[in-house]
Amino acid sequence: MERDLAQVIDSPVPRWPVASELAWPGSDDALRADVHGLLRGSFEMLGAQWTAEQRTAWGWDPATGESWPGDAYTFDIDFRHGAAERDVKLAWELLRLQHLQLLAWAARGGDAAAMAAVTADLGDVLARNPPGRGIGYASGIEVAQRVASLLVVCGLVEVPGSLRRPLWEALAAHGAWLERYPSLHSSANNHRIAELGGLFLLGCLAPGLPRARRWARDAAAELGREAARQIHGDGVGAEQSPTYQAFTMEWLLVCAVVGARTGHAVPPAVDDRLSAGARFLGTLLGAGGCHPRFGDEDEGVVLRCSLSPEAHVRSVVGAVACWLGRGALLPADWAPDARSALLGLSTPSGGRAVRTSRHFAGGGYTWLRAGTAADATEVLVDHGPLGFAWTAGHGHADALSVWVRRGGVPLVVDSGTYRYNGAPDWRRWMRGTAAHNTVTIGAQDQSEQSGPFNWGRRAEATLHEVELEARGGRVCASHDGYGPLGVVHRRTVALRGAGHLEVVDELEGSGVHEVALRWHFHPDCTVQDGVMERDGEVLGSLEVVGLDGPPAMVCQSDSAGVGVHSPGYNVRQTATCLTWTARVELPSSFSTTFRFQDCVNSNQIEG
Repeated sequence: MERDLAQVIDSPVPRWPVASELAWPGSDDALRADVHGLLRGSFEMLGAQWTAEQRTAWGWDPATGESWPGDAYTFDIDFRHGAAERDVKLAWELLRLQHLQLLAWAARGGDAAAMAAVTADLGDVLARNPPGRGIGYASGIEVAQRVASLLVVCGLVEVPGSLRRPLWEALAAHGAWLERYPSLHSSANNHRIAELGGLFLLGCLAPGLPRARRWARDAAAELGREAARQIHGDGVGAEQSPTYQAFTMEWLLVCAVVGARTGHAVPPAVDDRLSAGARFLGTLLGAGGCHPRFGDEDEGVVLRCSLSPEAHVRSVVGAVACWLGRGALLPADWAPDARSALLGLSTPSGGRAVRTSRHFAGGGYTWLRAGTAADATEVLVDHGPLGFAWTAGHGHADALSVWVRRGGVPLVVDSGTYRYNGAPDWRRWMRGTAAHNTVTIGAQDQSEQSGPFNWGRRAEATLHEVELEARGGRVCASHDGYGPLGVVHRRTVALRGAGHLEVVDELEGSGVHEVALRWHFHPDCTVQDGVMERDGEVLGSLEVVGLDGPPAMVCQSDSAGVGVHSPGYNVRQTATCLTWTARVELPSSFSTTFRFQDCVNSNQIEG
């Protein structure tokens, strides 16, 4: 029989199931730098700056200097339509309390100032953010993220007895809130998995709470169903975003590990999808955790390793490989970090996976690869759906887009995300077709945007042919996004060895149309007269045939449009974009050829 809250409220706080000898596994200098910024200097999250004095400025927006109301009923706060220039994500990021995870690591290592800060900040956030009040309860995912942080902090340090009651009351309120307000509609994506994860962790680690047993049981069952819905059988995340997939997988992994250690097993579907997801994401990884960034991204994590942007995809793939005991899934340069340490994971034995071309039919991506590690050319071709479920909220209008990595570093890239809120022009641009490496007709998007996270008419891609070879391969696909204009776009991408990539675009239809072909380059790359360079080194050349005239070249970051790249949330940089524009009578075709230099031994693949 489940106990009443009054029976447990003075009990010891929940403990994270980690070994008592757990120690910080990362760079001591990096942790000290984070702690110094949090306690005595300033720190950055999501591209925004806080001073140490603002560490408990709950609900404050560092971009505008304004604050969200702290005492208003949560659902009376209009953070979607009445926010002007404010981005609620910035306030939410502090309220996730993940910076306290880092302070708790330092306190565990003997830093008395960090311990004092953890105690003071916990008391402050619990006192000033009562259940159902302020912006911190406006979204279930934020409540779940806070649950994970509170449980991690309790597991790393000895929380003073004076905080037992407010902590228990807060955990009970968080669980009740997650159960009462589930994401069942437009946010029934990664948000739902996080909410279930929060309930499951409470059920496992705080079994004395009222309804804890039900939370563990029901959340486990639904996590199995959601894992199968949100990660395709081939391992591609249904939201069409590697970073959101890594976030979803991290929640699933945390639940699988904690459940196993507390006698609350999750369904087999969770490990099945974790394995498949690690294989897909691992295919995309390069040196330093580099990977194609497509669809939305907001740098979300569950277990925090650093205040700086993490190589999160690599970290999660490595942790999954450790959990499953599959060395073949380990990224080549993965090393144990705070995430794997908190989960008590050890490095598995076994050889690393062979890196080669691969096709992912369910998720709609093909990865072409040719060359050795030093000179490999790698190409991702998108011929998948727009996004997940009926909203496709985190997908971009990027059908048939191409991403290219050369010699381990990104060359041709997506423009990124930048921001979700408070910047509608930027949001429309970064999701639109022109911000991606594909073709636009009549300056229109392939799919119709009907809000910052919604879509109306959607383009559907059709795969016609795939050939995978040891030295690359070939993909042919089309999409119907320009059907209202009477146009079908067909694209063939062929990688023939590490030195030669050809992209042929065919436009089927009739009449005269304004056509634009765009290639967006990584900010570290420059292009002049068709010659591509990075840090003064010539990488190769590109040539477009079939569209008359030289391209327009733009490098800027002041306004929503070509020439801008967002490497992280709320951050933008100048980047080179080449655009060929012409009025073309259909049917028509044109091609882009990339030729890369120093392609020695291009008939080999990395083992």
